[in-house]
Amino acid sequence: MTILLLIFSSIVAAISIFQPAGYIKAPALMALVFAAWFAPQLFSAGQISTIPQDAVFDVGMLALFCILAVFFGWWRGVATPIRTPSKRIIINVDALIAPVALLTIFTTVMNIYLNQMRGSEAGQVSQWTGPITIVAFFAGLRTIPLVFSLLMVMHKRTPLTLTLAVANLAVTIPVALIYLRRSEMVDLGIAILGALWFARRIRIAPLYIVAGAVLFAVVVFTIGPLRSAQNTHESQTGQNVSIINPILWKNIDVGKAVATSIDKSPDVQNAVYRTKYLNDYGGFSYGATVWNKFVLSFIPGQILGKDFKVGLLIASSGIAAEDIYYRYNFEYQTGTTSTGVGSAYADFGYLGFFYYLLVGYIMARIYRVAMRGDPWFQTAYLAILPFCLTMITHGHDLFFVNLALVTAVLFALKKISQRKSPPRYSRRRTRLSKASQ
Repeated sequence: MTILLLIFSSIVAAISIFQPAGYIKAPALMALVFAAWFAPQLFSAGQISTIPQDAVFDVGMLALFCILAVFFGWWRGVATPIRTPSKRIIINVDALIAPVALLTIFTTVMNIYLNQMRGSEAGQVSQWTGPITIVAFFAGLRTIPLVFSLLMVMHKRTPLTLTLAVANLAVTIPVALIYLRRSEMVDLGIAILGALWFARRIRIAPLYIVAGAVLFAVVVFTIGPLRSAQNTHESQTGQNVSIINPILWKNIDVGKAVATSIDKSPDVQNAVYRTKYLNDYGGFSYGATVWNKFVLSFIPGQILGKDFKVGLLIASSGIAAEDIYYRYNFEYQTGTTSTGVGSAYADFGYLGFFYYLLVGYIMARIYRVAMRGDPWFQTAYLAILPFCLTMITHGHDLFFVNLALVTAVLFALKKISQRKSPPRYSRRRTRLSKASQ
């Protein structure tokens, strides 16, 4: 099963990457994650005799269905006509400055406040509770003004657009490179590559994209030792160094760290035992995972009351880690996930691949409008695209929650910008070539 997953993931990635700017298309990036991150762990899990191999097969089969569903959903999305004017939108940068500046100031303040609160929580992000969770929620909006400011400065370079771009980069880069947040590394890379393509039609050679993907895969598999080396260096010198500092890499054995991470395959093993439990004892969620994530993300318990928030949750027969430990003597490791494949299986079994079919279709529709020059759809696409990847590594619910969040924020910003000036259109009709779709 691992070989089939690797083959089909590689084919989907190759088909997309070798198209113009195919590296920012959802199927390509998701296929790379399946091939470089999921498949190696699946192979390792398949070599351990004590792991239930029937559940390994189920997880591998669903993963194969998921990547094929993404590709088919994208294909249907780009093939379906768009019911919008085919006129190419000319970006009115001046009208965007005020709303983007407002959001930039807000997210910058939230990130500064978050950094001040971070120390008292000892960096245990997964255990944050109280006001810091609200601050972290709003600080996470930084990707939206980052993308918008990069698009604006590439369309019209002025002191104001340069200031906005620099300010947003100054917020995001430390989070990605100093705090070693992999999701922010992805956000930063996609924002830059996407802005170059949408605003300037600048493409990066596929060879460099593949090399970058391999390098990032190494970072993903060595992130634990890298963070340990960083903490050790900070305790000894008082300095917090970034990931590009050679000091970090000199203090770890990269080859051993990568091999150990793959051999342990903690995330896929979590998915395997979760699947095994569902097969043996039942307890599928039937969509409750997504609804509960919406409630947990958007209902402020500290304001409306904890009891009110808990009352909105669907009391699905979710699987507790203690149940799996009791039945199979398997214990989840701190900081690991059950993967998006495992969460999709927990909702609907093999039918969980429909989540990935829907995501492929949605992203294709957004991309098509973005290719017509609409800055709102361009920002939406690049801000949502990273969650297509965490949909695989963490859970499918993250995509739908953040799709709603990004849509709401952009809708509000658009209303503000329209008070300044209405959108302008060129008379020239544009045609999307098959290569750009």
